Amino acid sequence: MDRLRKLNPHLRVHHVGDPEFAEFGRVVTAYDFGAWLRYLDTETTVPAEGNVYVASEPGLEALPPYASIRDTVYGGLDIQVGYCNGLASRLNGLEYHKSPEFFVTQTELVLLLAPYAAMRDFTLDVAHVRAFYFPAATAVELFGSTLHFAPSKLSDAGFKSVIVLLRGTNTDPPPVSARCAADLPEARLLFRKTAAAGAPGQPGARRARCGGRDHRRQPGSQVRLVFCFVDRGTKENDGFRFVARRKPQQ
Repeated sequence: MDRLRKLNPHLRVHHVGDPEFAEFGRVVTAYDFGAWLRYLDTETTVPAEGNVYVASEPGLEALPPYASIRDTVYGGLDIQVGYCNGLASRLNGLEYHKSPEFFVTQTELVLLLAPYAAMRDFTLDVAHVRAFYFPAATAVELFGSTLHFAPSKLSDAGFKSVIVLLRGTNTDPPPVSARCAADLPEARLLFRKTAAAGAPGQPGARRARCGGRDHRRQPGSQVRLVFCFVDRGTKENDGFRFVARRKPQQ
């Protein structure tokens, strides 16, 4: 924690056990996640570059505590259990869901979070973004009102994590015509997860404007970053995204 804070002096870094996390979710200790963590360790890998996200992994869904979480956290609604592994070390977007996300760490990592209520016209000042350190084998329920994205690694080996959501989340969206028919800005962001962000370099990025008021650092790194909002300006997705761009060290 001390090292993270020293390397990221402009970013508020908290431990997931700190009171500040209560705005974004709750730590869960009522279940035994050993089977899931062992599965991630032996049956999944970290990609050579970037991240990999699998929305539904049958091997995980066949193991406990699948049924217990389905029945007690999601009230018996059908859920999917997948994983996100990778080498990400920077914030390149934020998203939110219309239901809670259950998140379990197999390795230590950092999540960058912000409150939905801080958005104005689906624009977010990055001053609202906070970093939370998660030890390995930590489980949390992220509230549906929490803006989040893929984790950030804390070592060259990358990170591994389990992701639990209502079944169908993060899969194929409704047709574009249905999403854009109504004059509802949020509907145009919908991708079976209401995404207020996208990955850098996606087609459709047309114009950028600086949205950050200060510089940030990658968790665990000394590379200085500046965050910009990019207005994609497409009919399919009129939302925005953050892009973290490298700046020379001073």
